[in-house]
Amino acid sequence: MQEDRQIELVKNHLGLSISKDVDDFNNVDCIIYSESTADGYDIYVCTNDSRHPSICEDVYYYDHDLANAFEEQVR
Repeated sequence: MQEDRQIELVKNHLGLSISKDVDDFNNVDCIIYSESTADGYDIYVCTNDSRHPSICEDVYYYDHDLANAFEEQVR
């Protein structure tokens, strides 16, 4: 099954809407994005508070941790 079709099925099953619109950044329930640290490392953020993400709870060093973080957000 194609990846786009799988995503569409999961979205329909869970009642999710996924947006890539940066203008809608503050109007969503879960935000996932990457940032660079001062010393050049990439980190990943998955949060439900776009203005005040928790460094301890919402920031991940590895991108493969984002799937579990996202799953926790949509529950």
